[in-house]
Amino acid sequence: VKAPSEDSVFKLCCVDIFNSFEKTVDICSRSDNRVAMSRKRGDDTWYFVMNIMVPLKKKKTFSFVVYWEGDREKVDEDSPFGRIARPFFNNDDDNYRNSRFKLIPRVVQGPYVVRMAVGEKPALLGNKLTQHYTRGDNYFEIDIDVSSSVIANNTVGMCLSSSRSIRVDMGITLQGETEEELPEIMLAAITGVKVDTSMARLIPNRGEL
Repeated sequence: VKAPSEDSVFKLCCVDIFNSFEKTVDICSRSDNRVAMSRKRGDDTWYFVMNIMVPLKKKKTFSFVVYWEGDREKVDEDSPFGRIARPFFNNDDDNYRNSRFKLIPRVVQGPYVVRMAVGEKPALLGNKLTQHYTRGDNYFEIDIDVSSSVIANNTVGMCLSSSRSIRVDMGITLQGETEEELPEIMLAAITGVKVDTSMARLIPNRGEL
């Protein structure tokens, strides 16, 4: 039975867009990343970070990095959400994570062909794309490698080429599979409006920092 979700568990903080000559897996551990700098300043906020890595021409990678302030109390609660979130964030089973991390996309405004290509169907991305998971002292990061799927590569490429004329909503939830894990609740969400990808800053390779 479908039902409206409660408010998102995590609070949206900000978004970064980068270009690089290497994949930006575990970008939060880079000394020039805002999460690492926040930790160095003594900020003990815990962040949930999603990094969508998209291949570009000339061996570049475009990274769309979203930061949410996480709520550890919600993760630790004995609730339907907590029963999924604790093993997702605290354990080391990436197969479990792949089977639970669910992205819900929707292009609200944009060319018809882009809206049809993206659709609105929730997707367990880990069944189709390579995903990397990293836990740090003050963050949990998921890196989504769009280059690992031809279909995803083409679809996201269409979105990038039309980015300045589209509005896209993305919701994230952790899939519940038993009665004790339901109802699902929205983990995090973001709306991108006419994103100008040409403003992406070129960052150095990790070894050059």
